Amino acid sequence: MDLCLAKHRSGRLALLLALACLFPAQRGAATSVPEEERVYLTEAEPDPAPKFVRHQTVSEKYEDGTVRIQRRVALLSDDSLENDGAYAEYYADGQKFVEGSYQQGVPSGPWQYWHPNGQPCKTVQFDNGQPDGQWDVFREDGTLRAQKNYRHGARHGRWLLYFDDGQQVRAEVPYQDNRIHGDRILFHPNGEQQELSQFKQGQRHGQVTAWNEQGQMTAEAQYENGKRVGEIKRYPVK
Repeated sequence: MDLCLAKHRSGRLALLLALACLFPAQRGAATSVPEEERVYLTEAEPDPAPKFVRHQTVSEKYEDGTVRIQRRVALLSDDSLENDGAYAEYYADGQKFVEGSYQQGVPSGPWQYWHPNGQPCKTVQFDNGQPDGQWDVFREDGTLRAQKNYRHGARHGRWLLYFDDGQQVRAEVPYQDNRIHGDRILFHPNGEQQELSQFKQGQRHGQVTAWNEQGQMTAEAQYENGKRVGEIKRYPVK
């Protein structure tokens, strides 16, 4: 063999061996580290929930010094404040605007609102921060505007809407899980029925009938899943 070629091969082999020592093969390298020597990244532990320290009353005022908000709060271990107990808010003239209570940061139980003239505005109920039960809504003159019903935050049950006198019902609307479901009835100011519409899960479904103020039927139609079926039948008024 040529001496130069032999030396060349010998030198090349030595170079490859040196490189192999400096840069070990990547294949299988991950398994070459013993388990006890491996380092894993761990997720940081979540901060502990703040703990209750004490109750205290906090007031916020208008620029003239009159009370705007007065509330009972819970002071927590992270120095944050959470509404927990009686809550009241006032108009600038000192007239009360709202009164109710919180339980661990959410409205709970009965709440009362007032108009600026001191007349009741509405009485409401909350359960775990959501509307629940009957809500009565009033106009500034004290007449009843509406009676609403909720269940777990959704419109549920019979809603009554009143004319300006606060006595004559203008509309009777049945709700089920936020959708009109059942017979919706509209009234004329004299108390006669104006319209009766059957609803199913928020859509007209069934008979729709209309009357004039004298109680005479003026029209009727049929609906299925919100779409009218056939023509509207109209009747002449005698």
